[in-house]
Amino acid sequence: MTKFSKSDIADYQMLAKCVNTFEDLPEDWIQVGKTYNNEQTGFRGKIYKNITSNEIVLSFGATNIHENNLLDIKNDVFMAVDKLPPQIINAISLYKECKKMFPNNTLTIT
Repeated sequence: MTKFSKSDIADYQMLAKCVNTFEDLPEDWIQVGKTYNNEQTGFRGKIYKNITSNEIVLSFGATNIHENNLLDIKNDVFMAVDKLPPQIINAISLYKECKKMFPNNTLTIT
């Protein structure tokens, strides 16, 4: 199991927050590609790269209640009753794309 520093954890928290917001990224991080957004399922995800370490972070957006997104909440209900949510297909697709783009980089998922 990988141990993360407090600085790493703070960066990962900010990157996860940035999936649903337009806040500034932590130092040394850039977004790679577009924001992956599926309006039919409420899925949102982004790929980030640390320009110093070459680490890749695949970050999924949290439940976005600010956009009155009932689809996103529906996915939460699926998980609450121990069922796979429709967003899982989007998450798997984005993971596969990320691994294809960066097959040799360290990958962290938030």
